[in-house]
Amino acid sequence: KTQRVWILNSTLNFKKSKKSFPVWYKFLFVPVLLYIIEFPALSETTFAQSDLKSIGRKKLTKSSSLFLSENQKLVKQLTKAFKNRTPSRKTIFNYLIKKHYFKTKILHTEEGWKIENPVKTIFSVKGSKFFDHQEINKIIHIDETKLGINLYKSAVNSLRTAYSKQGFQKVKISYNIKRKQWREWVYLKVKEGPRIQIEEINVTGLLSQPPEVYMKLIKNNSTPLIQEGYYNKADLEKGYDNLIKHLRGQGYLQSRLYSDRVIYKDNKVIVTVNLEEGPRSFIKTIELKGNKYISSGEILSSIQSRVQSPLLLTVLEEDLNLIEKIYKNRGFLNIKTQRKEIIEYGENSQYVTIKLVITEGKQVIIDRITIQGFVNARKDLIKNLLTFEEGTLLTPKKIETSISALSALNLFSQVSIEQNKDNPSEIMVSVKEKNLQDVRGGVGVNTQRTLTARAYGEYRHKNLFGYGRNFFGRISSQVNLFRPVLEYEVSGIYQEVFIPGKNIKGNIGLSRSHNIFSYTENINAVKRDQVSFSIDTKLTPYLKSNFKLWDLEARKELCLDNPNCPEPLRRIGSSHISIQYDKRNSIFNPTKGFFFSVKAEYSSPLIGSSPDIQFWKFNFSNQIYHSLSDYVFAIGLKGGLIFSNRSIPVSHAFILGGQSSLRGYDGNIEGERIPNSTLAPIKTANEPLTLKIKESAYKATSSQYALAKLEFRFPLTKTFKGLIFYDAGLVRLTANGHSRNDYGHSAGVGFRYETIVPFGVDFAYKLPLPPHLSSLPRPSSLSQYRFHIAIGLF
Repeated sequence: KTQRVWILNSTLNFKKSKKSFPVWYKFLFVPVLLYIIEFPALSETTFAQSDLKSIGRKKLTKSSSLFLSENQKLVKQLTKAFKNRTPSRKTIFNYLIKKHYFKTKILHTEEGWKIENPVKTIFSVKGSKFFDHQEINKIIHIDETKLGINLYKSAVNSLRTAYSKQGFQKVKISYNIKRKQWREWVYLKVKEGPRIQIEEINVTGLLSQPPEVYMKLIKNNSTPLIQEGYYNKADLEKGYDNLIKHLRGQGYLQSRLYSDRVIYKDNKVIVTVNLEEGPRSFIKTIELKGNKYISSGEILSSIQSRVQSPLLLTVLEEDLNLIEKIYKNRGFLNIKTQRKEIIEYGENSQYVTIKLVITEGKQVIIDRITIQGFVNARKDLIKNLLTFEEGTLLTPKKIETSISALSALNLFSQVSIEQNKDNPSEIMVSVKEKNLQDVRGGVGVNTQRTLTARAYGEYRHKNLFGYGRNFFGRISSQVNLFRPVLEYEVSGIYQEVFIPGKNIKGNIGLSRSHNIFSYTENINAVKRDQVSFSIDTKLTPYLKSNFKLWDLEARKELCLDNPNCPEPLRRIGSSHISIQYDKRNSIFNPTKGFFFSVKAEYSSPLIGSSPDIQFWKFNFSNQIYHSLSDYVFAIGLKGGLIFSNRSIPVSHAFILGGQSSLRGYDGNIEGERIPNSTLAPIKTANEPLTLKIKESAYKATSSQYALAKLEFRFPLTKTFKGLIFYDAGLVRLTANGHSRNDYGHSAGVGFRYETIVPFGVDFAYKLPLPPHLSSLPRPSSLSQYRFHIAIGLF
């Protein structure tokens, strides 16, 4: 202590010395010198004896924790791993197991944590063909339950069991160990042998049906391994157990399996099963006990079991559930039926008596409704959606419909309706609100118009004013990296809940956009303002409809490179109805299920269009996905029809090309789009769709299209997928009594990398056209190949 005071005084009075130092040196020297005195220099692995006496048995802290081991590399790893946290025996143990130090011992001493026998065990497997490296690591995974003297045998047994479960009954596994310094290598040598197949399953004994019936029951009620025709004793025994359960459920209560015999024949086995089915049991009488509110006659007439009919356990279980349902529908929510010891056997066990014991409980008449968990939602909104009220009976149907109505609001992540345990007449309605506001955004790059960068931002509020009203706003922009002109769209939708809980919602939408239509002699752009009024209805969990009452677009052409370009204003007023049935397992990356939609649209000057615009338009889309393990086969079919006795605007015409349409072509490039510019020359988005016949162009009166997409996807790694595809599309135009077709098809390969930022590449080759279409003139510069790249799809 005296020494510290002397140093402190000497430092503060340092100016009295011959040399003068800046004042800030005082603040640097003081903490450094005090640190040197307070904490003597420490070795990496031991304390000095003099310091141990001063520290004593003080509890180790983050700063004073030390690891002691002969394996200095392990000491450094532990020191780094526990640099910012206090270690305990459990955390050190878990860390060592994770790093494959299975044989170490941890001792807590005065010097620190002492690690004994710091040997790292590394498993290496040779001869395995059926399992890959990753699968083997999972199979021989070592944790604290497998530690001890049988560590190696545990790994061998785990691997042998895994092979046995796959039908390799003659697998042989041996091991040897090599050790060098602080590592030991355990070499597992595998001789897989043949995969044993089941040649035949024979069923013998006293049977009421042909043996083939029982053989199919065993096979179909076993594991997938047995169904594939491979042998494993444990899996086959599951099939035996399920066969006995099936027979007893059919009334053969005394059925049992006497024995099974397995005969090996080369790499196959013949299984012989000795089964005694026994007599079938019949119902002699059905007795009811405990029913007061509902008569025995009504109950017996409602259930399926009948006197003198065979005893079917599955039917009996259904009858018990049916009795409970009858009572619950009349307000007896706490009804219970006895499930055990309800079958009484006669002398010869062929006839049985069914004793149904019912505990009715009390009828639930609602005395009070308590609503809890809401924060932003209005209490009266929740209460109005409940299909029950105070003073009425509570039934399961009322609970189910109330939960369905509340869930349909899409405001709550959890909804529950339960009785109060202390007061069954009080009904507790509990909700948990979702995050009502959502902000998201993203960026991406694709090969549209050679190379285009995109960005977007979205904001959503799901519960305006507490009544489930929605607001959705979106800003998106894109720019071509070779001819940089900013394109953008700003939109907002307000959603009104007409009938809460009934999935009927009204929408008001406003949007403004500025988009480039073409890069030809001039850069033609379209400025669009749009307003729409529509009604959304969700008919079932998979079926929904949209009725757009009125949609009005005001479109104005802009020629950015030519100030003298005309800027005519065109209006397109329309109304449409669409129906969608979506049963895919995922919207963004479906692997099974199907999607179907149909849409009908009408536009006319009567509802706001310019005088020369009038058309009917029909669209349909059908997508089917089928998967087998990680392999997916997808089919997409689309088609449409549009006709008019005035004109069809180009903005509503059928144009094919692009990654989501017809790969191998680009719908934004004149020479590549379908229909080709030689058939349908297009300069601006606002002009009518025309068909060129010889040297003249006529307004198109109708157009049809068809598009087919076939795709086969297969895994390369967990996140990297490959695909092979074929696309074919046709557009037909009719004008002035003449019709022309334009056709294109392509095939290619692609890749998808499934991460937080999706990445997709498609390489498409334009296939030769059929002879009757090959005469269509195409630009000589048109490439036979096209890459479609998309990063950050949204």
